Amino acid sequence: MDVLSPGLGHETAYDGLYRMEGEFFTEHFIIRGELTTPERRLSDHLNGSTATFQLNLTSVLRSVSGLRVNVAGSLAYVSKSHLLFVLPREDADPDDRTQREGWTATIDQTCWIGLGRYSLLGRVHMDAKRDPRFFMRSLEQRQFVPLTSARLTYPDGTMREYPVVLVNRFHMELLAVQPPTGGARSQH
Repeated sequence: MDVLSPGLGHETAYDGLYRMEGEFFTEHFIIRGELTTPERRLSDHLNGSTATFQLNLTSVLRSVSGLRVNVAGSLAYVSKSHLLFVLPREDADPDDRTQREGWTATIDQTCWIGLGRYSLLGRVHMDAKRDPRFFMRSLEQRQFVPLTSARLTYPDGTMREYPVVLVNRFHMELLAVQPPTGGARSQH
């Protein structure tokens, strides 16, 4: 049975579990792999109470040199506290109706986020029932905050667009909420 989750990629369900793929960025590594979880969304899994999670590795690169670490095929334990952000594998049709099941109404703000050598520009969402004056406070409820329509700037200045980036708020050095009229997307 195939299941699609809102903006978080294609998952195959079996026995109540879902497989999810992604790229997990730490200060020193770019880790690609697949995890299995009872959660339907990767952000829910990352925001769970455990400090680590298991990941079946497909590749590991050193972030500065780009050199490959020979551990593909291994089972790894990844510490959530070391993750800067996660790029979920995205291969689902964004207009697919099944993706909208379980969604709640939200309001969003364009934000610029500085994460060490990386920066992001995108939209952070909060429940529409909350008072927008407390937008920043709503972020405190989650360790991993989804940023949609995101532009990621890499340390070498390369920019790439992603539908969703899951940002570890504990590594945000600066989060700038831009005015509703919007700042230029070129601010990185």
